[in-house]
Amino acid sequence: MVTTVLDKAFETTPNGTNLIFRSDQSWQYQHKQYQRMLKKKGIRQILS
Repeated sequence: MVTTVLDKAFETTPNGTNLIFRSDQSWQYQHKQYQRMLKKKGIRQILS
């Protein structure tokens, strides 16, 4: 579910936009696939 939302957001967000994604430390945000998706788009993840 979370990766589906990311895919939709990536369709409208150009690469290299220097985004920061802040989220809580829920397991889905710590999942390796999710983190790879963010890294591939150059999005820095901050867990609070």
